[in-house]
Amino acid sequence: MSLQIVGTIGAGLFGAIIGSFLNVVIYRLPRDLSISNPRWSMCPSCGTRIRAYDNIPILGWLWLRGRCRACRAAISPMYPLVEGLTALSFVTVWDALFVGQVHGTWASLIQDWPLLVAAWTLVAVLMAVSVMDIDAYMLDVRPLWLCMGVGAVMLTFWFVSRGDDVIPRFFSMVTGDRSKGASVGGLVPLPPSLCLVGAVMGVMWVLTECVRKLVAIPATGDDPAVETQEPDVSTPETESKREPRFQPFPVLLLAFALAALMVWVIGDGMGWIEATEANALLTIARGVAVCVILMAAIVLSSLTHRPVDDEIIEEIEAERDAARSMVLREFAGLLPAVIAGGALFAMMKANGQLGLPLDALPLVGNLSGAALQAAGGLCWAIAAIVGGAAVGWSVRIGGTLLFGKEAFGSGDIYILAAIGAGFGFWAAFFALFLGVLLALLGVVLSLFGKTSRAIPFGPWLSLGALLYLWLAPDLLAYFQPAIATLWDMIIGRFP
Repeated sequence: MSLQIVGTIGAGLFGAIIGSFLNVVIYRLPRDLSISNPRWSMCPSCGTRIRAYDNIPILGWLWLRGRCRACRAAISPMYPLVEGLTALSFVTVWDALFVGQVHGTWASLIQDWPLLVAAWTLVAVLMAVSVMDIDAYMLDVRPLWLCMGVGAVMLTFWFVSRGDDVIPRFFSMVTGDRSKGASVGGLVPLPPSLCLVGAVMGVMWVLTECVRKLVAIPATGDDPAVETQEPDVSTPETESKREPRFQPFPVLLLAFALAALMVWVIGDGMGWIEATEANALLTIARGVAVCVILMAAIVLSSLTHRPVDDEIIEEIEAERDAARSMVLREFAGLLPAVIAGGALFAMMKANGQLGLPLDALPLVGNLSGAALQAAGGLCWAIAAIVGGAAVGWSVRIGGTLLFGKEAFGSGDIYILAAIGAGFGFWAAFFALFLGVLLALLGVVLSLFGKTSRAIPFGPWLSLGALLYLWLAPDLLAYFQPAIATLWDMIIGRFP
C-alpha cells in the first residue's frame, strides 16, 4: 500500500486519537485535575469509567447518541467536534508537508519527520488552548511550554539531519543572494547572527526567571496557568441537568468533511489528479477549506452569550487605571534579556559580523561538523520562540501604553512563542496579522447571529498560524524583497 494512503489515513486516525486525549486536557486542566490520574476517561456527570469501545473517537459519541451508558446523562458534542477538528488539522499538516508540498519541502519522511512532529504538536496544543480560551477566557500555558520544548528539539534534529541542504540556503536567506529563494523547507529562518542574538536573549530570560523565583520577585506578565480570570466551570451536577437534545448533524457533517479531505489528499498523492497549475491552486484550496471549517467553528461558538463575556470586559475596564504601570513593570523584567541581546548585536555590528555565516560568529565559531549544525538548529529554534514572544510583547507593551488599557493578553504571547517553535519566526509574525484579519471577519459574521459575546484572540492566532502554513510561500515571496532591503540597511550595505 502506498505511503500516501497509509500516511493520510494514519494522520486522520492519529489526529482523532490525539483529539480524544485533548478532551481530557481541556476538561481537567481548568478544574485543577490531574491529566494522568485517573488514566482512563470518565463520565463528567457520574464519574463512571468509559469503556474502550465507547471511547472510540467520534463514533463512540454517535453510537451512544450523546449520552453516558451508565447514567444516561448528556455528553456535550464538543468532544467529537474536538476530535474531528484535530483530525482535520493533522491531515492538512501532513498534506502541506508531504503531499501538496506547498513549501517545496524535500518530502522525505525519513529525514523530515521532525518537522511533522513539531507541526502536529503545535496544532494539537493550539486546539486545546483555543477551546479552553473560548470556553472560559483562560489560557493554561503548560501545554504551550511543552510545545516550545518539543519544537526546539525537533527543529534542532531536523537542522542536523538536513545540514548539507539547509545550511547554504539558511545563510543566504537575506544576505544578498536572492536567487536561492526565501524558503528552507517552508520554514524561513532569521539570519544566523540574529538567531544567535535571539538564543542569547532566550537564555538570559530563563536565567532572569530563575533568579526571580529564587528571590520571589513579581513575575513579568501573568504567571502563567490562568491568563485572564478563573474559568466559569460548571459542576458535574449542573452539567447533567442541562440534558441537551441529541444533535448529530454537526458531527456527521464534520466526519464527512474529514473523509472528503482524506480522499482528496490521497487522490493527489497517488497521481489521480493531473499535475497542472490550476490543480496546484486547488491544493492550496484544500488547506484554506480546512481553515474555513475551523473559522466556522469559532464563529458558531460566539452565538451563545454568557455572563462571563460581560465579566471579562468589566475586568479589563477595572484594570484600565493600572494598565500602563503593569506593562512597565513587565518590561522591567524583560530588560536583562533585551540588554544582553542588544549588547551582542552591537558588538557583532561593530565588528562587521552581522552578515557572516554561523561558523564565523562568536560563541559558536569554534564548532564544526555536527556540533555546528546542532548549534545552528538550536539557535534558530530558540530565536524563533523569542522572536514570536517579542512580537507579542511589542504589541502588548506598545498598545497598552498608547491606549491606556490592556491591548494584548499575556497568554497570547505564549501562543506566538509556541507558533514560532512549531512553524518558525515568520509564522508567528504573520499569524498575528492574519489573526487580526480573521478576527475582524469573524466579528462581522457573528453580527448576523445578534450576539454581543466577545471572542478571545487566542483561537484567531491559532487559525492564522494554520492558514500561514498554506500561504507562506506566496507571503514570503511577496515580502522577501522588503525583508532583504531592511537587512541590507541593518548591516550597512546601503549608505
